[in-house]
Amino acid sequence: MLVYYKCISIQAEGMTVMKLGIVGLPNVGKSTLFNA
Repeated sequence: MLVYYKCISIQAEGMTVMKLGIVGLPNVGKSTLFNA
């Protein structure tokens, strides 16, 4: 599984925002990471 991630930390009113993207072949368990 190919995993690509990019973290962006932005301070906005004391909150940290993080963006995450996962790219890979179909049916390799990408959704399982979020469902666990």
